[in-house]
Amino acid sequence: MPPTDSLQDTYARLLVHAEPERGYPLWFPEPSIQLPPKFLHGGVRIGDVGIVTAHGNFDVFFNICLPEFHPLHHRYGVPEGFKQIKLSEKDVEIIEDPNYRGCIVTAKCSPKKGVNVKVTGANPNVVAVKGSKSESTAKAAFLALPGGADKHDLRDTSIFQREAMRMGKKWYEFALNKLGRTTMSCDSLYLVTGYHKASTWTLAAFHNPAAIWNVDVRYTENGDVLVTDPWHRTSISPCPIGFDEKKNHTVTMRGFKIAITEKTFRSLLPSGKGKGLFSVIAPLLHHGPPTHKIYHPLDGINSILLGQAKHCDMVVTHDSMWKDIVKELPSDRSHVVAAIKKKGYVLSSHAGCAYLRKRGADGPVQSNCSGLALSIRVNRAVAKLAVRVKTQEKKRVDTNKEKKKEKATRRNVKRK
Repeated sequence: MPPTDSLQDTYARLLVHAEPERGYPLWFPEPSIQLPPKFLHGGVRIGDVGIVTAHGNFDVFFNICLPEFHPLHHRYGVPEGFKQIKLSEKDVEIIEDPNYRGCIVTAKCSPKKGVNVKVTGANPNVVAVKGSKSESTAKAAFLALPGGADKHDLRDTSIFQREAMRMGKKWYEFALNKLGRTTMSCDSLYLVTGYHKASTWTLAAFHNPAAIWNVDVRYTENGDVLVTDPWHRTSISPCPIGFDEKKNHTVTMRGFKIAITEKTFRSLLPSGKGKGLFSVIAPLLHHGPPTHKIYHPLDGINSILLGQAKHCDMVVTHDSMWKDIVKELPSDRSHVVAAIKKKGYVLSSHAGCAYLRKRGADGPVQSNCSGLALSIRVNRAVAKLAVRVKTQEKKRVDTNKEKKKEKATRRNVKRK
């Protein structure tokens, strides 16, 4: 398999089009072993900031909803300017997704070659999506969730959007300089606002099989999923089957994708002024490309938006926007902005950061979370009133001066 098209790429490219409303799929849903032991049971959390790796897991840098001195932050700390966003239980919606119980999602792009996926047992809910026949190589992916998945989502994402716009460049600087993630790309940073978590699952991805492959997916009486591949080819991934009593395996996640310009990204790379091995290799990292660019549907859109907003060096967009436009998204880049506008989105900017908002809706600086919207509206009203009072006072003073000047002129005339 070419290095530019990893299993995560194949899996994500197909599954994200199959079910865009459920967000971005992860090839490795398990909690990262790099998390502190006490946090392994939870996995990905709302408020996590990090990147999707080439292996398909989520690499967490820090969490904006946890305090600065939380154990998760003990090793590397937090970025400069970090402010905790405190959430209550009512800020997060948690439901069992009924459409995801026993669900199998399949997607495939097959020219002359192909992959046939046969599902038997338990009468599962099957979501099948076929890709374009113009694809030059055969690809397929599927996800099976025998026990369903729980859906967690932040109810009001605007406060997260505002924080990403305020701190995005600081987060990149922290990742590059403090964490040493110098192979990440300038559009890879992700802020999690929701996810689907499961306890049992199986998934697979195929890329460019030599002939037609037949894959059987069978639900057993005890709820397990058996996947058989008669060809036993190395180009198919081992189909991992996970089980845990707790639903802590993140099969899909949703959030804000944060991208900065290449010029800004280069300016944030380590200077190499320190001592030791890193100071020797740092100059090489300034010019070295990322080891692998991980596919996400928003990356191309963010690149176009940065090209449109010439005065901005950062853009923040959410997976929900991709969900809204995926069916109408043209292949021609020059028509993407028109398609976005057609769906009611307006390209706006604030403090050098581009973002999209629904036409007629408030921007992120007018979030109603924690009473912030009321505070901002009151402050703006007070500011407008102050300007009006100041203007009226100036007019009154000018009028008094004119009257005094006129009286003085009259007195001078009488004296003469």
